[in-house]
Amino acid sequence: MSENNSGEVDFEWTCEECEHTQTMKMFDIKKAAHFINKHPESLRRYIAKKQVTPINMGNAWFFTEKQLSQLIISTPKTSGRPKNKELK
Repeated sequence: MSENNSGEVDFEWTCEECEHTQTMKMFDIKKAAHFINKHPESLRRYIAKKQVTPINMGNAWFFTEKQLSQLIISTPKTSGRPKNKELK
């Protein structure tokens, strides 16, 4: 696993059967929120609602690109806070 200061981690593993090496890009919560164009607190709410399950490594949460792409597809688009229709 190689980590850089940008909030991205390249997680690399090798298959024991065929010795094929594979790398997966993962993002911390701040970078993941930026990737889906949401605030980190919104991403934490998605976690609480079980709309996405982060990968826990030590004391940090990480997300794969695939998880974030699926979250974007499954989450309805909103334009911020709902407006109070009674106010004019």
